[in-house]
Amino acid sequence: MDTTTNTTHRSRRRGGLLLALVAALALLVAACDVPAKPAGALYDAWKAGDKAKAGQTATPTAVNQLFTKTWSASSQWLFINCDGAAGSTYCTWVESTEGRLQLRVDNASQKVTSVTRIPLGNGAAGRFFHAWRVGKKDAAMAYGSASATNAMFAHSDVGAHWLPTGCDGAAGSTYCSWIGDDSVQITLRVDNATQKVIHVDRGTVD
Repeated sequence: MDTTTNTTHRSRRRGGLLLALVAALALLVAACDVPAKPAGALYDAWKAGDKAKAGQTATPTAVNQLFTKTWSASSQWLFINCDGAAGSTYCTWVESTEGRLQLRVDNASQKVTSVTRIPLGNGAAGRFFHAWRVGKKDAAMAYGSASATNAMFAHSDVGAHWLPTGCDGAAGSTYCSWIGDDSVQITLRVDNATQKVIHVDRGTVD
C-alpha cells in the first residue's frame, strides 16, 4: 500500500483526527516514561532511606522486601517501564549489572504489595549493556571485544525501554537478551572462557 499517496489525499477532517490520535499516543508514551505513582513514591522513599514514608504507599511486606538492601548511587539505577496485567501494574528498574527491581502495584488499593529482584544471570553482559544505556563506550570495552562494542554503539536507541529477559548457555557461550519497543530484541553472546561479549545480534521477536 502506498502510504505516501494516501497521506497526500487525506481530507482535512481525517488529518485532524490523525493529529488527535498522534497527540493521544504521545501522552501514552510519556506516561510510560515515568513510574506509576505508588511505585515511584516507594522507590523515592527507598532512595532517601525513609522506611516510614515508604509505608505510606506500600504494604509492610513490600517495604521490608525493598529495604533488605540499601539504595546506592553506584548501582546506577534506571527506570525502564510499567506494564499492567491482571489487576496489577509492574514497574521495573535496572541497575549496573542489568538486574531488575520489580515493584508490583495493586490497582485497586494503589499500594505496592510486593518487591522482586531478578538477576540477569551474567555480569559481563549486564555491565556491557548498561554501559551502552548510559553512553559509556570506554566502560563497555572492559566487558566486550572491540567489534562487539562498535556494533553495539552503532545504534543510539537507548531510550527504547529495553527490558532484560535473562540468559541461556550453549556450547561455551552465554546468550543474554533484551526486548525493546516494537519487539526489537538485542542478544549478546558472551564467551565463557574470557567472560567478554563477542557478538551483538539485533532482530525482531514475533
